[in-house]
Amino acid sequence: FFFFKQKTAYEISACLVGSEMCIRDRYIGVQAVLALYSNWSVAPNDSEQKRIGLTGTVVDSGDGVTHIIPVSDGYIIGSCIKHIPLAGRDITKFIMSFLQSRGESIPPEDLVQTTKEIKEKYTYCSKNILEEMTEFDENVVKFHNGDPKAKVFKKYKGVSSKGKEFQCDVGPEVFLGPEMFFRPEFVNANWKTPLPHAIDSSIQNLSLIHISEPTR
Repeated sequence: FFFFKQKTAYEISACLVGSEMCIRDRYIGVQAVLALYSNWSVAPNDSEQKRIGLTGTVVDSGDGVTHIIPVSDGYIIGSCIKHIPLAGRDITKFIMSFLQSRGESIPPEDLVQTTKEIKEKYTYCSKNILEEMTEFDENVVKFHNGDPKAKVFKKYKGVSSKGKEFQCDVGPEVFLGPEMFFRPEFVNANWKTPLPHAIDSSIQNLSLIHISEPTR
């Protein structure tokens, strides 16, 4: 599968695949539809997903923006696409601000790359952010009271671009970073709509003439 944004790219890729790579058959489609197809194609025959077909809502979060894309029977409903000005870059900046505020010993020239690696390796979405913070605070108290079992920070070990080894602590930023999708006021005062609400809004805006079955 090939993903392109411009019409000329479709034409160039078709010529390249056909003449240079000697591929007889090819299919070029929209990324959101292909994402649904990849799941539908491996779903069990008796599953709900198989019955629904290429109908669903795709959340595409990249580096600079997140898109919510409703798809009905393999066709994108362009009028209901939602754009959220939060994405991977914002999580990276958020985690970086925590590392800098703690004064972690990360070489300045490797700060961005180190932050990206921490994001990709350690971050996760918390089921309950209040319980997660409470547990972290309790562990901090235990740690300062000398409890050897208290787990406050994880250790990240890396090698700088100059070949020197270094390490730094990884703390609450690993679950606070992804939380921005559910509490966007963490990082963007101008955007206060949580991701689940934006998804619901996108689905609710679908006209009945666009869908034959409920969007899942």
